Amino acid sequence: MFSAAAHASEAVDVSASPVSDSEQKPRQWLQRMADAIKHENYQGVLVFGNNKAWHTLSVNHAIIDGVEYEKISHLTGMPREIVRNGSTVTYDQAGISSVFRDQGSQLLSGVDPDTPTLDEFYRLDVSSKAGRVAGHTAIKLKIRPVDEYRFGQNLWLDADTGLLLRSDLLDKNNKLLERYQFAQVDIGKPQTIADFESANVVPLTTSLTDAQAHNLAGNVAGGVQELAITKPSNWYPEWVPPGFSLTGSRVGQQSGETAMYSDGLTAFTLFVDPIEHEAIPNFSKRWGATCAVVRHQQLGDANMRITVVGELPVQAAQKIASSVRFRDKN
Repeated sequence: MFSAAAHASEAVDVSASPVSDSEQKPRQWLQRMADAIKHENYQGVLVFGNNKAWHTLSVNHAIIDGVEYEKISHLTGMPREIVRNGSTVTYDQAGISSVFRDQGSQLLSGVDPDTPTLDEFYRLDVSSKAGRVAGHTAIKLKIRPVDEYRFGQNLWLDADTGLLLRSDLLDKNNKLLERYQFAQVDIGKPQTIADFESANVVPLTTSLTDAQAHNLAGNVAGGVQELAITKPSNWYPEWVPPGFSLTGSRVGQQSGETAMYSDGLTAFTLFVDPIEHEAIPNFSKRWGATCAVVRHQQLGDANMRITVVGELPVQAAQKIASSVRFRDKN
């Protein structure tokens, strides 16, 4: 019997041809990847998971009359679908829909190739060999961290457009933690608005509702929504891994706060929420490459739950959560 991992590996042809000297610029490939995920038209089937579980997604993306459209449907497990029309995103799970406003890419949030310090914390290298993924010639970009606070990555990018075709997230021993990979993809195929309609979600013409804009961490396949900085946060971590900086935050009406940090390739999100006394205990949990750490703090008479979620080693997430403090405005 073949495992899911073995089936996923079959889509990569190890037969290779040299990559030209002009392609040996990792930063340029990262920029092409970030641009392609936002601006290319593509339609395909994506598999993601690890040695414990694999899932399949249908992915549509297009720019139509200058507006970004995206539809991501889970083909396995509980029915879930995300439809984007510009900055309006509809999230449907088992027939229950929420409409909110979002500013980041659903598939590659947190990727910023222009981060000045990127080379300080990662070693970037373009492989001298090119293979094939989902029928497309690809180049392989190797990314290795210089410390223990982040994971390594192998990325396969379409040689013509830079679109991400496969991503392997690796631990410090180069063991596979999680894989995203197109099994089949058409790049550049024209699409219409009708391709992004769904009978299961609110129509794309529906006007935006108001307070359903809470961050949906993991709303696609482990990604984290980008946030605009609305006003200064009351809560902050005294320690984050070197190279990480605040990229967005939101302060809610009921004292809940959300903040996102990124180092240009990896992102994590900090949630701080008031809770009742019968709170769940502190815990640390990892699902593939994604970990969640929950800690609690007392602030006067209030009980606060601190949650860190991201594709980080558990030890790094624990250290972040333990360092979170309330900012005394006085």
